Amino acid sequence: MALDSGIDDGEQWRAIGKTLPAADWQQELPSVSYKALLLPFLDYPLAADLVKGSLHGPVARRVHDALLSGLPVLALRYHCDPASELNQLRGAQPDSAYAGHMQATLARLAECGIALCTMNELLEKLASGRGATAPSASGPRRYLTVTDVVNNPALACAPEAQLTDAAIDFLKNRKKEPYLK
Repeated sequence: MALDSGIDDGEQWRAIGKTLPAADWQQELPSVSYKALLLPFLDYPLAADLVKGSLHGPVARRVHDALLSGLPVLALRYHCDPASELNQLRGAQPDSAYAGHMQATLARLAECGIALCTMNELLEKLASGRGATAPSASGPRRYLTVTDVVNNPALACAPEAQLTDAAIDFLKNRKKEPYLK
């Protein structure tokens, strides 16, 4: 297990098993063979950075290295998914326009090869040996237009939603101008 040096509860994690000091993993992936890279606390800022290709932090760089080397990357979705029970307890509204934007980012993250899953799904994948798999191109991508969003606003919140620029602008303006709601 690799721990960042800034983790407050690092001592508690050490009780679980062997840990690698930050100096051993922050410069490159360890040479030891692993089944998968696990991100138990993937938050939305890190998810957005990975989608943008922004590799400023050591965790983002190691995820990038793992994806390039074909190592499965598994992440728990609880911290980054606005629809998770954890985030709803924190006050997140999963049907808001911004939550739809977050879901679209998470869908793009999955397209990059990071499997977002629950704890049970993660344990099943690790036990079965099937890690994250590359997404299959299943048909053409459909973009949602302003008309689609006006007729059914919930479509914009779907994980697979791809919005046109006009639809994105409409959703932004809808928050500012109440008569568009």
